[in-house]
Amino acid sequence: MKSVIALLLVCLVAAILAWARPDTIKCPIDGQDMIFDHQVGTGKDAVCWYSHMACPVNPKDLSSGCGKHHAYVSCGEE
Repeated sequence: MKSVIALLLVCLVAAILAWARPDTIKCPIDGQDMIFDHQVGTGKDAVCWYSHMACPVNPKDLSSGCGKHHAYVSCGEE
């Protein structure tokens, strides 16, 4: 019985920590929504990385192709 309660507690803590970080942030380069990519570290020093595909808006710039924008924030901050 104690192991079941401990397991439920671990699951609850994991769920709360998952909600602590935002699912999306605004790209500092073009203002588009960036989606959560991965987390580095744990606790108060954890860093959440976000990314999105970015393609040139100007058709004349298509030769440069699409690329990926990356950004990071301290987890739990927007």
